[in-house]
Amino acid sequence: MNSAFWRLFPVALAMLCGSCGRDGVTETRKELSVQIASPERRLFEKIISVEGNIEAHEYAELSSRTAGVVDLRPFDEGSSFKKGDILFQIDKVATENEVISAEQDLKVAEAGVFKSEIDVEIARLRMEKTAVDFGRAEKLRGEKVISEDDYEKRDLVNREAEAGFKHAEASLLLAKALREKAGSALDIARKKLSDSIVRADFDGVVTAEFKEVGEYADKAKAVLRIENPSTLEAVALLGCAHYGLVEAGRTRARVSSGGITADTLVSYKAPSMDTVGRMFEVRMKIPSGRGFVSGMLCHVEIIAESRDGVGIPSASVLERAGGRKVAFIMNENGVAEEMELATGLEQDGWTEIISPDLLSSKIITQGEMRGMFRDFLGGQAGFKSTVNVPSPVGGSASQVEMEISGDDQKTIERLAAQAETIFKESPLMTDVDTNVRPGKPELKIVPKLPILNDMGISPADLGEITRGAVDGIEAGTYKVGDRSFDIRVIARELGDIEEVSTFNFSTRNGKPLDLDSISEKQRGRIPIQIVRVDKRKTAKVYANPRKGVALGSASALADREIPRTLPAGYSFRFAGQIEKMKEGQADFLSAILSAIVLTYLLIAAFLESWTKPIIIMRTVPLALIGMFMALFLAGMPLSMMGLLGFVMLIGIVVNNAILMMDELDIQMRKGIPEAEAVLLASKIVFRPILMTSIAATLGIVPMAFGTGLGSELRSSCGMGIVGGLVSSTILSLTVIPMGYLLFYVRKPKKSPPAQKIK
Repeated sequence: MNSAFWRLFPVALAMLCGSCGRDGVTETRKELSVQIASPERRLFEKIISVEGNIEAHEYAELSSRTAGVVDLRPFDEGSSFKKGDILFQIDKVATENEVISAEQDLKVAEAGVFKSEIDVEIARLRMEKTAVDFGRAEKLRGEKVISEDDYEKRDLVNREAEAGFKHAEASLLLAKALREKAGSALDIARKKLSDSIVRADFDGVVTAEFKEVGEYADKAKAVLRIENPSTLEAVALLGCAHYGLVEAGRTRARVSSGGITADTLVSYKAPSMDTVGRMFEVRMKIPSGRGFVSGMLCHVEIIAESRDGVGIPSASVLERAGGRKVAFIMNENGVAEEMELATGLEQDGWTEIISPDLLSSKIITQGEMRGMFRDFLGGQAGFKSTVNVPSPVGGSASQVEMEISGDDQKTIERLAAQAETIFKESPLMTDVDTNVRPGKPELKIVPKLPILNDMGISPADLGEITRGAVDGIEAGTYKVGDRSFDIRVIARELGDIEEVSTFNFSTRNGKPLDLDSISEKQRGRIPIQIVRVDKRKTAKVYANPRKGVALGSASALADREIPRTLPAGYSFRFAGQIEKMKEGQADFLSAILSAIVLTYLLIAAFLESWTKPIIIMRTVPLALIGMFMALFLAGMPLSMMGLLGFVMLIGIVVNNAILMMDELDIQMRKGIPEAEAVLLASKIVFRPILMTSIAATLGIVPMAFGTGLGSELRSSCGMGIVGGLVSSTILSLTVIPMGYLLFYVRKPKKSPPAQKIK
């Protein structure tokens, strides 16, 4: 409940409970019906809630180190692989042929080296033989055995042998160089082949394909994305205010998504803040086998602090001036006593109490506060009072706010008084009030113009003298620092308004003259305020519906009774909550019609039929039956949240009928007769319809029957959805098959009677 409302609690208790210690004054003690709660020992957690993503801790976007055409990709998207498996290969045939060609070139180069080595050996032997022959020739030349020509020939042959040996050695060096070049070319070809093959570094699955087989892949452009689904983690961003509350490896966290929850620890905290968003990243490893999938959105709860403690309902904790927290406890005599508290954490509508020890105390949580205030304030004389409960969205205006507009202020005030009487006499309204208040007393001084003219006194002089005597005449300004004060000169202080008649004036010849002889006094009242709406004078009437009365019933009363009291030229309209309610009803009507039309068109597109969706859409009024019945039995009015629930029902209740219609079509296509097909289809889909409906209903039950902050807003929505799901589930199993037989199955045309042939 709003804390502003609970600030009135001690005032009421001070006025209604106990006795006053003032001398000569005795206050009667009044009993008040309240709700009592006992403190509970429970777990309190300081939770930081954020939204995040589920990501794989091990993932990679794989690209080739060479550019080319994707020739081999044995794993498609969704396929599993093992560590070391080939995921794809670029230019498989070309790179493999390059290796084969380089290997062959290396063999040729090695053969060339071998041949060059043989050639060197032959050249060496030849050079040695020619050297021996040349030595003999020199010896024979000295003995004059051979001629000079023979000697020169032997010398030439020896030199040619030496040159041939050098040539053979050079050829060997060249062959070895070619062999090294061929070896390098083979290494390059093998490296290119290795670069064209991409293998998995871990076990995982292919999650995305960027290039198909036969497509050209640029260097460093991704071809596949792979992930290890067994190493998932939740990633979220936290505000800078929480940086000191999170510690990697120690802070607990809770990750949930799609009804799956996992408890874990914060495994990583960013070492620094993002300078733009002033946020930091945290990561939580998720245990495998929990059902999480990479790419899911998740809700992350960082448990920054956790401890056991004694708690009381938060609605019973009141805030005082200076930030003090108090609560009211029931003593042994059944009297409420105020106790100051030291509070800690808050969670799920409960507040931790650090001191004092309230474990054995009885805490006052709620009472009929409005009725208490009405009873007390209604018996006080001299003022008018109304009691309003703060709205959940802020403010504390009355729920019924009506504006009566026209041209004459007195007529408007009279009509507002009549409307106030109608509301007070109605059993539907309470806290009735208007903005019409008794006017201020007014004294008009009307000069007698003929007498003033005879005496030579102008009405302006009379007005200035009278104003100076009553209100004073501004004579100057007095400044103190930055502030200024008007200096007014007043003839004398008035003890009573009747003293105005004693004012004296002087004629031109100096004779005294009293105010009554030259003016007339007229008494009356002037309004305190004049309210205008759309440039028309307006009076407002306020009221609240009584307990159990819907706001629509209160507005219907005004629509029925108020127009009878309005004369021509005067009108009324609703403002505040009723105005918003009517605007919301119009918007919801458009939303409901749009939802029905869009649902019909979508079903017609899926079933490729314009008639079958009509039968399916019959489940919508079937849901309305249960919706209104549930709200009636629960004593809840049809609020805006209830209309929102109906919009949701339009898309939910048709699912059962779609299952039924689809199974009916399947059985009819098998050639089964209509009646048997209906019975068989109903039997087949009974279990799926029942299971899905029960699951959907149980999912809405906490919204319908839950308590706590905001439950009054969502309970009507949840209750209507539960009732609509139950009624549509029960009735769709009978109404849809009957509608199918009555309106969709065409009866066979009768063949024309055979004509007699003469």
